[in-house]
Amino acid sequence: MELLDFQQAASDQIADRFVEYAESPVRVGRKGSERQIPFLQLLNSITASGKTLVLADSVSAIAKRLPVKPVVLWLSKASVVVAQSYAALDAGGTYHDLLEDFDVFTLADYSESELRNRHNSLLYFATVGTFNQEKKEGGTLNVFKSAIDEAQTSTWESLKIRPDVNAFRRPLIVVYDEAHNLSDNQVRLLLELEPDGFLLATATSRLPELLESGVIDHLKKIGGLQDTDLQTQVSAADVAASGLIKSHINLIGRQSPMEDVVNELLDDMKLASSAAKSQGLSGLPKAVYVCKTNITQDSGERDDPKQPFSQRRAPPILIWRHLTEKLKVRPGDIAVYCDLKVDRQSPLPEEFVLFRGGDKDYDLFVNGGFRHIIFNQSLQEGWDDPFVYFAYIDKSMGSKVQAEQIIGRLLRQPGRKHFKNQRLNTAQLYVRVEAAGVFEEVVRSVEQRISTGKLDIKITATRPGKKIQIEYPPKKKMEVPVAALITDRAEKKIEDYIRNMSDYRSDDGTNVRGIGKRVQVQRIVGGPHSQSFVWEDCGDSVSVLARWLFSREVARIHRGALGVAITSSSDGSLSKFDARIGLGSPAAVHIADVAKKVGEAFVDQVYLKLRSINSFEIGPVLIVPDSEQSFKYAIHNAYDKNDFNAFELDFAEALDKARLVWSRNQARSGYSIPLPTPGKTLNFYPDFLVWNGGNVFAIDTKGSHLHADAARKLVSIKPASDATKRVFVRFVSNGVVDALGPQPDSSGYTVWTFKPSGDPEFTHCETLAASVERCLEVDI
Repeated sequence: MELLDFQQAASDQIADRFVEYAESPVRVGRKGSERQIPFLQLLNSITASGKTLVLADSVSAIAKRLPVKPVVLWLSKASVVVAQSYAALDAGGTYHDLLEDFDVFTLADYSESELRNRHNSLLYFATVGTFNQEKKEGGTLNVFKSAIDEAQTSTWESLKIRPDVNAFRRPLIVVYDEAHNLSDNQVRLLLELEPDGFLLATATSRLPELLESGVIDHLKKIGGLQDTDLQTQVSAADVAASGLIKSHINLIGRQSPMEDVVNELLDDMKLASSAAKSQGLSGLPKAVYVCKTNITQDSGERDDPKQPFSQRRAPPILIWRHLTEKLKVRPGDIAVYCDLKVDRQSPLPEEFVLFRGGDKDYDLFVNGGFRHIIFNQSLQEGWDDPFVYFAYIDKSMGSKVQAEQIIGRLLRQPGRKHFKNQRLNTAQLYVRVEAAGVFEEVVRSVEQRISTGKLDIKITATRPGKKIQIEYPPKKKMEVPVAALITDRAEKKIEDYIRNMSDYRSDDGTNVRGIGKRVQVQRIVGGPHSQSFVWEDCGDSVSVLARWLFSREVARIHRGALGVAITSSSDGSLSKFDARIGLGSPAAVHIADVAKKVGEAFVDQVYLKLRSINSFEIGPVLIVPDSEQSFKYAIHNAYDKNDFNAFELDFAEALDKARLVWSRNQARSGYSIPLPTPGKTLNFYPDFLVWNGGNVFAIDTKGSHLHADAARKLVSIKPASDATKRVFVRFVSNGVVDALGPQPDSSGYTVWTFKPSGDPEFTHCETLAASVERCLEVDI
């Protein structure tokens, strides 16, 4: 599994900080009885950003650099989340290749003999309910019971010792997914194990008091660490740009009966379903309905389960009946997932699918293929379906449903990419309210939760009584040739670098033995019933596969190079990458040097070329009523004026005055150009597309202060071998700009093009009309 750049950066930061801390940890207490304060790192990352991947990669990187193989205790509050993570990281799972040299178990399978006899690192999954109880001596939970085939010690006591094959105490790393659920009692129990580090994934800074006083205060006061040292922050903008999450959120307020709101939702869902079919999605959009469960919708009184089904007023039943009886939704497409009260004397219809068991029903639920799911006040923990595009929330009658929490569950994007039809990049939340003021509160809470300024997700709020977005199709079919990175020039050079890389499989240790950093580890002393620990220096270098070291270094330069730098083969010709290499060894230095040359060769030799097939076709745009900006010569009749900044709007008007066929290109879902140069983003979305003389001009307006960003994105694209149509990239900056950057003169505009030599050329123009004219000149 290959991590995205922002995920890899987060993983590297966590691992680097852990290893640096391990060299000089904070200890408190008197000498001889001192205790070590565990390392702590908070992974702050938005929903759907790949927290599991980041945490798995970071513990793997940590394990590779520790002199003693660790034990990782991976925890979550919800059993469903634990089961999903276990399935993904266990042997054969989607992410298992991230955990090189790891054996993966559930805590129920814990065996001390495994720790003593295995040379690998070990990872155990558990829910916090496994051990979270006040009096564990009298507890009934399995983690506190003695294993049948072990000495008379509990799993918990054995975890305190955690021996390896050489009688060293294995480091313990606690990973807690969704750590905002942490409690003081959980922290107390975990601290009893004397962990070496906490890796906590959380979207909030709220932590238990015991963790603050028992760990964080010591790290700050004695270790001198700041809040920024204890946090790894994943850029929400990078997550949005990656395609992992949807780019738009529509909040639609309605002071209407439930039936009218659901009707409107279903109409939009049909349009999105049609778009999904035309775009070839692997599934169809789904909707969730979040409401109170056993309270009548109108009066707020308790719904009587003894009433005949047709007379019951519980919201889940009313929604189900409206979907099936009025809107003709097939009952088999609807799941009711809540603790709905049912009386034996008044049973539910046979076709009414009810899941009341929570986690116990989860597998049946996710395998049911339901497209309409009715929940109570919260959605099932761990259920993150990217095809959930629509949500109905009933905020009437004092409902406690938190809209901002529901939004977080609608953000995942199918296929981890954005589509040219904006409906397929948009989450739509219909909020039924009794008063407009309630909807305003919902909008504010969602904006605070999403932090639009950082996340670059567009939130559109449609107040009660207003129409939702209008779709404008293109006036005619217009296409743009697709550009691709061509690697043929780089392949031979990269192949030569790899072929000439030394093979260390038979090395006697001269080159593969590294000089390890001095880290203190604990050796276990004493007998079976009186074990204690002594600190010893351990400077042995940790060895890793050459493949891991090489691939990691290549990816630091350009992730695209990994597709050319092949490290595995069926005929064994690339077995040199199976060599074990000590970190810090001469062999490691050599392999890192080769990897650097490979990455640089890719960047230097790769080039852009148009493909003769698979042109990008301009799709429809969605516009909020009363925000239309009409244009005469644009492909669409209008665009949303809120999608333009002042410079972009001025340039769009200049294009229209020039009577050119043009289109506003949609960020992250429109026409994109892959970038061959290193950087955070792998694709570039120009602001405008202009058709002229059989060619297409991709034009982007940039403030002069963004000179470095524009310089990276100013790329030349070769025509397809069998075609003469070209795509030319242009930049327009305000003021005077040259190769050195913006100049003091702020008058006019600067157009960036290419000289015949291939170097950038900067042309100053007095007006936007002259700038448009210069943009359309064809490069020689």
